[in-house]
Amino acid sequence: MKKSCGDETYEKFVVPCGNFSLKAQAVFAGGQTTAFSAEAALTKVTVPVNVDAIIFWFVHDAQKAALNITNYREAIDRAAQTLLREMIGSSMLASLLSERSATDELMRIEIGRKTSDWGISVKSVEIRDVAIPVALQDAMSRRAQAERGKQARVMLGSAEDAIAENSLRPP
Repeated sequence: MKKSCGDETYEKFVVPCGNFSLKAQAVFAGGQTTAFSAEAALTKVTVPVNVDAIIFWFVHDAQKAALNITNYREAIDRAAQTLLREMIGSSMLASLLSERSATDELMRIEIGRKTSDWGISVKSVEIRDVAIPVALQDAMSRRAQAERGKQARVMLGSAEDAIAENSLRPP
């Protein structure tokens, strides 16, 4: 039975079981979001990171959502969180920081695969934040500064060599 409340559509299912109802659940059929995170998850090279993400999903089959899983909202959160931890554990820190869109798409596909039997479709997944330890941020900053200093010294040396060559040439 479908009911509308403003712009929102709900479906309610009651499963008869003898003389009593086994389960009644209202299922919101519109788009929904679930925020999830992984705290202190270790990357492939054992760097601890905190990652926040969000999943955009909707119920495409209210009957499956009501009958195939006890709490589909909680199940989506758990599936997404578990996959996020697995993905972090198999990733290098550099790829986790630089290849977010590819990671988002991989997670959308994998979470969608897990939730399709529950009548859930995943529209998108977005990693919102990747936080690394402050000490590692400082070390990365010092390394980048040192690399820029090295490049500047190489450029200066090349310029000095060019000037020296020009001054040694006869007019």
